[in-house]
Amino acid sequence: MFEKLSQFYYKQNRLMFVLINYLILSLLLIIPFNLLNVFFEINKDLVNEGIKNMSALNLFIVTVIIAPLFETLFFQYGIIKTFTYFNPKTKYIAIFLSSLLFSLIHLYSLTYIIYTFIMGVFFGILYFASVKKGLMPYWIIVIVHSLYNFTVFIFNEYILK
Repeated sequence: MFEKLSQFYYKQNRLMFVLINYLILSLLLIIPFNLLNVFFEINKDLVNEGIKNMSALNLFIVTVIIAPLFETLFFQYGIIKTFTYFNPKTKYIAIFLSSLLFSLIHLYSLTYIIYTFIMGVFFGILYFASVKKGLMPYWIIVIVHSLYNFTVFIFNEYILK
């Protein structure tokens, strides 16, 4: 069964590859964490003071466009590419380190650190899946990250308010 899923996953064109990864990430993080938030209010302290007073347009630009570009460049592309350039056998260490550092810049709460660590692991795996598929991992991760942040933005700005 895993072999069939793997074949299906790697046979997809670029657009489907991005959409499948976005859906996996959404199912993995958005739905469970938002359900936990609704029922247990675990994320009520997640709003950073710096972004609390931003207009919706500025928040959109920062979270959906700017953050994915820079976070992907440094945390996924930079760290993983550097580690594996010097030693290709370090991919699991590179994913762990990249995920850890990615999560540590999101210090809103312990829950959010765990949340972003899982997201970082997903992006690290997506990096290697993109390489294996012959795609540009930086842009694939930026697009999936932007789609994910866009979904969270819509959820927080228009659905949960």
